[in-house]
Amino acid sequence: MEVLRSNFKDVLENIGAIIEEADIVAIDGEFTGLRGSIAGKDNAMDSPSDRYHKYLTQSMDFILIQFGLVAFTYDQKSKEYICHPYSFYTFPHKDDKFNQKNNYTFLSQSSCINFLISNDFDFNKLFKEGIPYMKNDRFQVLSAKVDEKYKEKELLLENDSSKVHSVGAVPEDQKQLVDESVKLIEGLLDSSSLSTVNLPVCNSYQRLLIYEAIDKQFGCNKLHMETVTADGNMKRIKATKLSKEHKLNKLKENKELEMYEVEEAIGFSKVIQLLSKKAKLIVGHNMFLDLLHTVDKFIVKLPNDYEEFKLLLHEVFPRVVDTKLIALTAPFKDIISHSGLEKLTKELDKKPFKKPTIKIAENFPDLEGKDKFHDAGYDAYITGTIFLTFAHYLDSFHQSPNIHPTNSPLITPFVNKIFMMKSPDIPYMNLNDSDPTPDRTRVFHATFPSQWSTNDLRELFSPYGNIFVHWVDDCTAYAVVQSSSAAQLVSDQLCAASGSSGVYSVVPYSVKHPGYRSKPQSGGEDPIKRRKLSGGRVETEPKSEVKVNSYKETKQFDEPADW
Repeated sequence: MEVLRSNFKDVLENIGAIIEEADIVAIDGEFTGLRGSIAGKDNAMDSPSDRYHKYLTQSMDFILIQFGLVAFTYDQKSKEYICHPYSFYTFPHKDDKFNQKNNYTFLSQSSCINFLISNDFDFNKLFKEGIPYMKNDRFQVLSAKVDEKYKEKELLLENDSSKVHSVGAVPEDQKQLVDESVKLIEGLLDSSSLSTVNLPVCNSYQRLLIYEAIDKQFGCNKLHMETVTADGNMKRIKATKLSKEHKLNKLKENKELEMYEVEEAIGFSKVIQLLSKKAKLIVGHNMFLDLLHTVDKFIVKLPNDYEEFKLLLHEVFPRVVDTKLIALTAPFKDIISHSGLEKLTKELDKKPFKKPTIKIAENFPDLEGKDKFHDAGYDAYITGTIFLTFAHYLDSFHQSPNIHPTNSPLITPFVNKIFMMKSPDIPYMNLNDSDPTPDRTRVFHATFPSQWSTNDLRELFSPYGNIFVHWVDDCTAYAVVQSSSAAQLVSDQLCAASGSSGVYSVVPYSVKHPGYRSKPQSGGEDPIKRRKLSGGRVETEPKSEVKVNSYKETKQFDEPADW
């Protein structure tokens, strides 16, 4: 279901209950860009903290323009999953009522925009009907401003005083307009039949002159004055005769209206607040960027500290699962050849997998066979389907499989681990615990002239055997030697000599990243191992770690294509 400003209110009324009943909620996002520079691209030797800071500095000026949310609920009676798919168009809007004098600015990347256009993304719909949003801290500031504004007005009213800005003596060319306005007000106050009067059309400067003249002569407790639009989009003052009590009631009404408008401006952020409050299992595919933007745009600005970010994300979404990580972990990585969303879902149509029965809820558009990839709602639907297929496959290892295995302990090893793209030895970020810290004593950081190529680096390291090269930019790369003995020789000879070369520099990884502490990797077992129980029955149990891959060389400036 497409959700725009025009139908957002109706959707909001029901989506809370739908999320409440859901067993899992799959999400996906579409963005105006991914990363701002080559230096911000993924590198195989990034630590989780490095990766976070790259995205924090290079990606957060782009915006999330479509949010896919699909709630899957298991129906015990029909033995099938009922899903409610949503595609929310989201776009920040400027509103002068809230004193947002500066327009919201954001970056866009031509390659991403062209890609979305090629997949029929409707930007006219986005700009005209995109749902606004507001973070909680901004809401608190605006609420406080409205509250302060009306407290001051009530105090002035109680003290029979005003806060009209003085503009000095009335210029000769404005006296006729001001005098005419004062006479109209005098007639209004003297009349027993009139309750309101419209003053002559005037500009903002003239309105200040009129306000000041009326306030000096009549005070503020007898009238309610407001600026209204006259014919031809011109402005004028409308004055209404009110008692002090009526004026206090009018202030209360206006305050309630402004507070309501501030509440309305929260917009799509209300959906994310609901999602967080319900604490459902959130499923995504290669979901790191989705999570970053979701928190940064709709909840609170992301912190600079990586560990603080992990605590924040875990607080917002206590349980998340990344299907990309599952696909690249045993037993799946041994029977799946593609982990990109579109190819992966096709592979799961074949044996040994069997997709569970999924039915679209009533009054929602049918998605089966639509192939609307890169629509956030459809991608979230496919992601949820993939997760359920994985969950049912894992549950088949049990002697007595569950009909509905989304809470199976076999899922536990994957919960709160976010896939790290293009990272051969750190496959995930761990939101619950310390991240994997593999041994990188064989890794060296090299700087060299921009004209150098991979062959030049291999020649430099040739006395120490073959190397894997992971480029950072034109004149920086990581080199990984094959053995610990070769690493020791590089440290003793090449690193020592590089300081005086004047052409290149080679330092151990630990020198470039002084905060990194390598830990030996435990055996690299599969996350599912078997144990024999009494009576000869075989049962599976989850292992807490995900198997680490081996090093693979990466090409310079590769953009991850397998999402």
